[in-house]
Amino acid sequence: MKITNKILFALLLLAFAAHSQSQQIRVAVMATVDDADSIQYMELNFLTGKLREIAGNTLPERQYGIMTQESIVDRLGSQERAEKECREASCLAELGRKISADYIAQGRIGRFGGMLALKVELYNSKSGNLVSTFNEASKDLFTLVRLLDDKAPDLFRKILRENKAQPSVASGIRDLEKAVDYELGYGKYYIANIATEPQGAVLSFDGEPNERCPKTPCKVELAEGRVRILASLEQYERADTTISITRNEQDVVIKLKPNFGILEIKPVYSGGIGRDRQWNLLVNDKYYSLGEIRLSPGSYDIKLNHECYENIGFKVGINKSSREVFDMDKHIVLKKGGLVLSAKKDGKPVSEPVFVNGKPVGETPFSGTVPLCSEIEIGSGKEKVDVKLKYKDKVKHIHTMRTSPKYIYEEDKAWKYSISLGLGVPMMMNSINTIYKSEGFLLYADIEFSRSNISIGANLDLGFLGIESGAVRGGRAINDPDFTLFLKPNFFAKLYPVDFWYLSGGLGFGFYGGYTDYDGQTRMYTNAPVFSIGTGLVFFPSSEINPFLEAQYNMLPFNRDARYLSINIGLKTMRVYADWEKRAEENMKRYKENRY
Repeated sequence: MKITNKILFALLLLAFAAHSQSQQIRVAVMATVDDADSIQYMELNFLTGKLREIAGNTLPERQYGIMTQESIVDRLGSQERAEKECREASCLAELGRKISADYIAQGRIGRFGGMLALKVELYNSKSGNLVSTFNEASKDLFTLVRLLDDKAPDLFRKILRENKAQPSVASGIRDLEKAVDYELGYGKYYIANIATEPQGAVLSFDGEPNERCPKTPCKVELAEGRVRILASLEQYERADTTISITRNEQDVVIKLKPNFGILEIKPVYSGGIGRDRQWNLLVNDKYYSLGEIRLSPGSYDIKLNHECYENIGFKVGINKSSREVFDMDKHIVLKKGGLVLSAKKDGKPVSEPVFVNGKPVGETPFSGTVPLCSEIEIGSGKEKVDVKLKYKDKVKHIHTMRTSPKYIYEEDKAWKYSISLGLGVPMMMNSINTIYKSEGFLLYADIEFSRSNISIGANLDLGFLGIESGAVRGGRAINDPDFTLFLKPNFFAKLYPVDFWYLSGGLGFGFYGGYTDYDGQTRMYTNAPVFSIGTGLVFFPSSEINPFLEAQYNMLPFNRDARYLSINIGLKTMRVYADWEKRAEENMKRYKENRY
């Protein structure tokens, strides 16, 4: 009898527990929906989880049950179906009845005035009435989460107000919970170095973003143990991985799988034509640079155009991790135009060879089809033809040949040498005493090396200088000699602005005379360096023997009273070195024949 009573009591307890369970009020928090693609998938999941957490903390656990995502998915059939229902539901109350929920809540994210806008609604599934709602807006997600913590508890407390009736309870004190002594336990935290390949991925840790580690690479403090990390990067698959944090400065590297393919197009030019101008590439009417282009999986319209080439268009399908290579070399075609080209010289038509991009194509008068961006030349000297061709049209052009010689004659580049002989007259100015002057005569000889309009060389002045009686400072010369020695070796340089006129400058050493005084000692007038400048004329510069006339002003830097002017006349002969003479003759012959 006692055993039967015990079994009956146990059955009663089970029935009461089942009845209590059936009377529990179900609350469903559906996935948060992004109406404007404002935030990422993992952030939506975080907001949904936050709403469920607030609902669970606000509603008593014994009387209310918060439905899990798994139970909602089971009632709707699949995860895809659940996501579609959340996104497209026009009546939340009807969706609540489908999943057997007494109350149903959902948040929707959008954009308003450049800010994130969050709207949360709570419905009674049976009556279809709106129990409560609130709207909040924020510039960033973190502020929006704080606003959710403030507003959402009041939303779920409205359910408590609708269900004020409380079950009857037994009177008296029971189920006393005795407080026990305890110590606070703090888990260990470590610094982790988080990186992704490639870098720049957005991170969340156990479903929550971290302000100190929003993107890779970064450092973050994590509790010891396992942590779930989500990493998202545009054009890559979202990575979802769980790692164990066990030590300080732990390196965590997450490799992201590409969610794109590559289209490779390298620029090609036919014979280098148009290389100085750019190919234009449009992918679905958006400009890209040629090379390797990353594209999301899909179909694309490709257009290539260039000023010098016909347009190219094609379609390409891109799959994840695929590489499509377009070989332009097999498909480029030069744009062309018609050219009618003539040449004239000295007002008369002439026949000259025509070259297109360096290759001979005929003689003038020429007519034919030519690529638009070609370099057109004419004549054996390949004079450039300045003509603008037209696409699929004919252009007529007359080129005037140059009349000046193309060649710079080797004769002008050769070193030449000349030997000059002549006579001169030196006129002394204040060389002995300021009130006396004297004149003389000299023999002039030089050897000169020249190239183009510059020459260098050396010369020698040798002669006699007349002396007036009493001209010697401080005394009289014995017998008053009429002449004294005149000698000056000199190095010089000349500049020929034109063939028949030159400027010269030189440095030498002068010895000018001497005399015997009353004591029988021989004294020199001057023996010192001499600086000279001058100018000259060359007559008949194109002949081999050239008469010349030259004037030089000579200064003795260490004797300001010693200055003189010399005037020389003579003949010079100019010769080109033997190994250049033949080339000079050939070039002169070409010039006379008007060959270019």
